[in-house]
Amino acid sequence: EYQVELVFADEHAYPMDEAKAYDSAMSLCLEGCKFIIGGFRTEVTWKIIEAIRDYNEATGSKVIFLINGASTDALISETVGKDYSRYKWLFRINPINSTMLGKTVFGYLTGYLIPKKLLPMWGTPVKVGCLVEDLAWTVGIGYFVMNILPTLFPAGTVESVYYGRSPPGTTNFVPYLDAAKTAGAHVLVIAYTLPDATNLVMQWHQGQYKFLLVGIDVWGQHGNYPDITGGACEYEILEDFAGTRTPLTPIAVQFWDHYVGNFSSWPLYTAWGAYNGFMVLKKALETAGTLDPDKVISQLEVQETLVLNGKAKFTSTHDVYSDEYGATWQHGYTRAVMYQWINTGNSANSKPYTHGFIKNVVCPVDQTFSR
Repeated sequence: EYQVELVFADEHAYPMDEAKAYDSAMSLCLEGCKFIIGGFRTEVTWKIIEAIRDYNEATGSKVIFLINGASTDALISETVGKDYSRYKWLFRINPINSTMLGKTVFGYLTGYLIPKKLLPMWGTPVKVGCLVEDLAWTVGIGYFVMNILPTLFPAGTVESVYYGRSPPGTTNFVPYLDAAKTAGAHVLVIAYTLPDATNLVMQWHQGQYKFLLVGIDVWGQHGNYPDITGGACEYEILEDFAGTRTPLTPIAVQFWDHYVGNFSSWPLYTAWGAYNGFMVLKKALETAGTLDPDKVISQLEVQETLVLNGKAKFTSTHDVYSDEYGATWQHGYTRAVMYQWINTGNSANSKPYTHGFIKNVVCPVDQTFSR
């Protein structure tokens, strides 16, 4: 048995301060932490990796870092993927990487939304736009929408018509929304981790734009998002680990209820990831029977663990494994889902969910909890 002490440090993701992120990570190492879970934003996660690397190399230690939040592929592919011996202590537990996140959105678009809904509704071509925050992790998403998505359908079926990148801190989205409208978009793919998207969603609703919002909006995962947006989030379709109290695994609902009971709010994806990180570490420590980092790392590399949103294991480069992103979920490994904000009109029966709004899973479509 081990005594576990939790030590907290501000990673300075928002507002962003990369130098302070480095210092915070170094302080955790100097305090004797053997395992670190965190790294929400790519820019500060690089600094956390640098700090742990510098500490490990200076002391001969192997503090293990589980990335929880930042999805940029290069955080793993350019570290463990390029120099395993130098970065073998680095893993990503959450989320799946940007490539797979993008594929989940596009798996929903190509496997269900466009062929089953939008083509029958609008005919050809279905016109797709893209609006993302101007940060490194969204580059691949924009490229896929503009260059790859149309090629996945017969010629003339889907057309990419608009691409916008809003600087962090943007409050006026009307020019972007108007541009997408002028281009004739039927659906606007979005990708935001910052609270900027709140204004985007409210202005989309206020302007009565006819295109759907589909994509990634981290602030849209908040249970009080209907309050924040004044109900403007209704019908927005977003990516997350789960919908409202979704029984992804036998332990997911129990986790949800405990979290809401303790904090009176819904768990964001980083809450799921932190819990998953503890679960894989617990199994690795128990199986290895030691705190020796080399043996714990070796165990992490081979084990498979049932976590909140499926089975978790790591790839050869220490990224969390995920092999499904489309309309079905057959293999059971961790993946993202797409959900839609729906107003049930019954707030009395949906406490603590605000105004009767719930998050209905719309992809995958083959599960008992799918809408």
